[in-house]
Amino acid sequence: MLLGIKKKEIAHLVIIENILLGILAFVLAIPIGFLFSQFVSLVIVNLLGIPKTLFISLNFVLSNINLYFVSFIFFIQYIRYILIIVICTQNNKTA
Repeated sequence: MLLGIKKKEIAHLVIIENILLGILAFVLAIPIGFLFSQFVSLVIVNLLGIPKTLFISLNFVLSNINLYFVSFIFFIQYIRYILIIVICTQNNKTA
């Protein structure tokens, strides 16, 4: 018992905190990353002189595919991270 709270309760709080931070990171990272990639792509298009109509139509099609792929990879890594936290807290080890 540490300062009136049990190890199991601390582990529970750590897991809840990580879940909330992961959801917040996912919700914020996808739109910010999308906007940043659009900005960088627009700069590259202007430097290379590519017609913007061709660029915009291709970019939005690829953006949906990339969004699903990044979401899937993030989800897999996040679940893996949560499982590591659960296993370490059950064994009373530090990560």
